[in-house]
Amino acid sequence: MIKVNVIGGTISNEEKEAYVQRAKKLYPEKNTVLALALVTAMKQADVNNLFNVMGYSFDKERVRDVVCEYLLTNGVFNEEMRDACLAEYKITNLPIKRKESGSGAQA
Repeated sequence: MIKVNVIGGTISNEEKEAYVQRAKKLYPEKNTVLALALVTAMKQADVNNLFNVMGYSFDKERVRDVVCEYLLTNGVFNEEMRDACLAEYKITNLPIKRKESGSGAQA
């Protein structure tokens, strides 16, 4: 068993792995953070701070990250424009409730 030095003592690799797994459960998924940022019109700096705390970053190789970063940087928070942009690049995995297209019947 390998021991890892930590403040106030040491922990084993198994204990460290268990701690990391518990910590991962405390943070939302990256998709959730991006959706929250787009829906609540968060500032780019605030999103970057959240990402730093959670160990995330914008990946220039992923379409989702590039598009979301563009929307946040340029302040594109209009629902229709945001949804059209996400649809254009086929980004469907963000947990954002989208307006349903008109079905003709109104209450």
